[in-house]
Amino acid sequence: MPPAAAHQPKEIDRTLKKVDESLKALAAFRQRPEVAAGCGAKGKNAEELRRLLEALQRHHAELRRWSSGPAQQEQQQQQPGERWGLSKKVDEARVRIEREMKRLQDFER
Repeated sequence: MPPAAAHQPKEIDRTLKKVDESLKALAAFRQRPEVAAGCGAKGKNAEELRRLLEALQRHHAELRRWSSGPAQQEQQQQQPGERWGLSKKVDEARVRIEREMKRLQDFER
């Protein structure tokens, strides 16, 4: 396994933890009384929401790159069992991000 591929599972795990943290922060944001009451994302809330969305978009792009990159396809040929577990986690995290982004689009309308 090349050195870059050896670091990739650690990097993926680190990113998956960041995704979980970002999704929890977003859920906490939506639970705030001023946001839940319909005051919307104005002022300070709008800035925080934008920051959370940017983080999720960055994570989403990274996960998409990993799930479709040539390194993943090469690893799948070499170690299909190990790759499947990691790939499944990446795909699940990507779908969770997409679901939350859709929920936020509906919330903003």
